Amino acid sequence: VETILSPNGCHALLQKNCDHIVIEVGPSMEYQDLHQECNGLTIEMWRMKSSLDNDIIAADLVISHAGSGLILKAPRPGNPLIVVLNTTLLHNHQLELAQGLAATIRNFNPSSLSPFPVFDPNKFKSLLDEEMGFEL
Repeated sequence: VETILSPNGCHALLQKNCDHIVIEVGPSMEYQDLHQECNGLTIEMWRMKSSLDNDIIAADLVISHAGSGLILKAPRPGNPLIVVLNTTLLHNHQLELAQGLAATIRNFNPSSLSPFPVFDPNKFKSLLDEEMGFEL
């Protein structure tokens, strides 16, 4: 977050024709002004949002911590995703996930991609019911 909000970060985003960013900073980040402007770049920050779904759909690019939820959610609408580690977390599980992701990227072949499937909660429910031995 600090890097994005720095003059160099703002400049880099403006060079890529970015004019508006939304950042969920979490409750531990101490920012007095959650709405800022940096040389024409509008910065909208939230401590916590109940859902990032609409922001992800509207985004041209998603920059996320290496949490599995956002790594799985962001590509669904076809957004490019940049994953950044948060190394301050307990047990640093994001490092393990990012290392696995990096190994996958090294062998990545874009021509083998197919669209990310639309989420169907019934498939998960059926799979779980089957695993638990419940009648379908």
